[in-house]
Amino acid sequence: MAIELLPQNENAIELEEFIEYAEEHVDMKDQDTLAAAAPMMKALSNNRTFLATKINSELEKIANFQEDNLYGAQVLMLGRRKRFFMRACFWPSESDKSYQQSGPEAFFYYLPHDHNFNFLSVGYFGPGYESEYYEYDHDKVIGLPGEKVDLKYIKTSRLHEGKVMLYRAKKDIHYQIPPKSFSISLNLMEDSVDLPRINQYRFDLQSSTVNRMINRNSGPVLASIAAEVGNENTIQLLTDVAERVTCPRTKTAAVKALSSRLPITQQATFLSSKLTGKSDFFNESLKQHIQRLEA
Repeated sequence: MAIELLPQNENAIELEEFIEYAEEHVDMKDQDTLAAAAPMMKALSNNRTFLATKINSELEKIANFQEDNLYGAQVLMLGRRKRFFMRACFWPSESDKSYQQSGPEAFFYYLPHDHNFNFLSVGYFGPGYESEYYEYDHDKVIGLPGEKVDLKYIKTSRLHEGKVMLYRAKKDIHYQIPPKSFSISLNLMEDSVDLPRINQYRFDLQSSTVNRMINRNSGPVLASIAAEVGNENTIQLLTDVAERVTCPRTKTAAVKALSSRLPITQQATFLSSKLTGKSDFFNESLKQHIQRLEA
C-alpha cells in the first residue's frame, strides 16, 4: 500500500524552506528520496500559521488569484518548481455545504484510483480522510474499460495530522472516504511532461475491473476533432501522428480518425491492416472497434 511514514520531528519550518529542500534533495521519480523528505514534510505541517498567511497573500491579489491552478476549488497551489509543485487539498465532510452542493465525486470520494506519479502527502488539519488501500501490477494492465485486474486489498488507514504518506506511481490504489469533519492535507506532487502519456485508472472494486482512464491527454481528443473538421492536409498529418507518436492512446485515436474518413465499408479492413499482433492497448482497442463495425 502507500507507505505510511510517522517521522518524529517537532521542528517547524516555512513553506519556502521546504520547497528549497525539495528542489535540492528530492528526485520525484526516486521513492527513497521522497521517503527521506518525510521529516521535512512533518516540520512543514508543524507550522500552524503558514497556510493562513498563504491564503491571505492570495486574497490580496484576488484579480490574479491562483493563476497557475489547473485544479478546482478543492486545491490551493502553494508553489511550483521545474519538477514538482506544492498544493493544499481541502477535504469536506458529508455534513459540509460544499460536499452537499457538489457531491462526493467532486472530491474524488468513493472513486478508487491509482496515480501515474509519485507524491508525498501529510495530514495538516482535521481528522483526515480515510482510504481503503489496494495494490496492483500496472504493467499487466492493457487499460481497456471492463478489463479484469488483480487488485490486492491491503488495509484501511486515515491521514491524520502529522502523518506522512508516500503514494507510489502505478502501484497504489486508494478508495477515499470523507473525513468526520473538514480536513486539509499538504502534497508534494511530481510535475512532468511525461504524465499525460502514462495511463492512470479508475477502478470498479466490486468487479475488479478497469472503469476508465482518468489522466488528461489532449492528443486523442485532437485526433478525433481532426477527423470531423479536418481539411485536405488532415489525412497526411494524422498518418504522420499514427506512425511517429509513442503514446498508445494518441496513436489509437489517430488510426481510428483516419478510418473514419473512409467509407464505412472500408473501415474494418483499414483498421485490420494496422494490427501488429501484440496484446497491447493499441491492438486491443482496434480489435474492439473492428468488432463493433462488423456487428
